[in-house]
Amino acid sequence: MASLVPSVEKYLIDATKGIIGLHAVHVADRDGLTIAKTSSDQKVNLSSLSSTFSSVSDQASKLNLGQNKTIITFLDKFVVVQTLSSPLVITFVGSENLNVGAVKICIPKVKKSLAGLREKVESIISSIQ
Repeated sequence: MASLVPSVEKYLIDATKGIIGLHAVHVADRDGLTIAKTSSDQKVNLSSLSSTFSSVSDQASKLNLGQNKTIITFLDKFVVVQTLSSPLVITFVGSENLNVGAVKICIPKVKKSLAGLREKVESIISSIQ
């Protein structure tokens, strides 16, 4: 999997290039283990965000409104868009002027490109259990 990470990170940078206000993209497993990221900026604890998203997503799905797909959080200085491609959590972090619409448009393309990585992570998780 180590050989996949640089190409995944390069793809994430290319796929999200030009999105106004975007600072970082983070790909982690449901427990918050970082698999790939596009920024080394430590302003936001992305691992904690990923594991928290998994819990919140599970709870939101219990509202009988259907399966949760994406959660958008508006904070004082940041906007966080998180989506689940189980077992992966994809987190986009941007400034308060993040173009959320552009992020939402690129999510299906990013998920599709991460399919191979998602399958590898699933197989690793299955072999541990």
